[in-house]
Amino acid sequence: MYTFILFLFVILFALFLLNFSIYFPVVKAYNMNRMKRLWLVFSLLLLMLIVILGVVANMFWNIYWLTELGFIWLGILSISLSVMLFNLPVLLIYRRAFRITTTISLVLIVILSVLALINNKKLPVVREYHIYSEKLTSESDGFRLVLVSEFHLTGSSSRQKLERNLRFLNSFEPDILIIAGDLIDSSYDEISHLASPFLLLQPTYGTLAVPGNHDFYQEIGSYQRFTDSAEINNLYNRSTRITDEIVIAGVIDKTGQIQGAEDLQIPDVEKAMRDIDPESYTVFVSHQPVYIGEALDLGTDLLLAGHTHGGQIPPLTALINLFFQYPYGLYERDGSYIYTTSGINTWGPPMRLFSRNEIVIFDLYSLE
Repeated sequence: MYTFILFLFVILFALFLLNFSIYFPVVKAYNMNRMKRLWLVFSLLLLMLIVILGVVANMFWNIYWLTELGFIWLGILSISLSVMLFNLPVLLIYRRAFRITTTISLVLIVILSVLALINNKKLPVVREYHIYSEKLTSESDGFRLVLVSEFHLTGSSSRQKLERNLRFLNSFEPDILIIAGDLIDSSYDEISHLASPFLLLQPTYGTLAVPGNHDFYQEIGSYQRFTDSAEINNLYNRSTRITDEIVIAGVIDKTGQIQGAEDLQIPDVEKAMRDIDPESYTVFVSHQPVYIGEALDLGTDLLLAGHTHGGQIPPLTALINLFFQYPYGLYERDGSYIYTTSGINTWGPPMRLFSRNEIVIFDLYSLE
């Protein structure tokens, strides 16, 4: 109970600070009288209430339009905080210019928010890499691995958009498709109709997945039922051989304990990598980019992850660099490659600013 109260307090305090990042500079810049300040407070409180009601509506009533409206305002607040952090020093350095810079900042917030909404509507960008390894022979040349994550499917998810993205994935003719977690964000009953579109996928060796933190939030049973219906094979702390030369291993997310699955409790990298021939080309998949050192020590050649969304919108774009060593993109370490994807969809605000929804393609080749 105390934990929940503390969590609620932190959330409300964070919302207060985000709204204050707009209130304070506006009041200071325009010398607002008491009545105007009251109207501004009332407007911000109303918008903050919409955010709170949107979260509650998503949890209990499935009022998706209210949830999306609340998340959009939350996204605007996040962008506002980032912009105003650059504006506030003007108040200390040259106060006379503060009204001008605040006006510019407010216009910029509107422009950036609209651009972020538009950017999220675009077709996912495709990033393609050629990976060479001495563990591969000419028999594996051109083997195509396609990586996606962060579908975040809910009852309000557009089936049309999902089918468009899945057909887009198919167009790259993958040999194997990997979903690096956060596939669902609602219970199976709410999203069961979205499982059948995944049958459109036709990778040569099937579709593999690992569960992410949001898959656990909906209870692993819902996730398992969905992946069963979608004919997606899960890597629960295990590996599977794809070809004579290529093995793919995966771990569950570190979020909580899987209920109702006797042999699965916590992420176990060693178990996932057990009995893999050191001569095999090994791909390791985890939802969060947090098991890099362990996996590399056990002989992984290509490590794939998601979770960070590439920051999605500021200030998270900068913050992910503080929390993760490999926050986004392709890295090389000790002769192995690491890729953290921004994902094919967003969570929370349907907005992207300095990031894009993406599909990542890896074409494998021998050194011969």
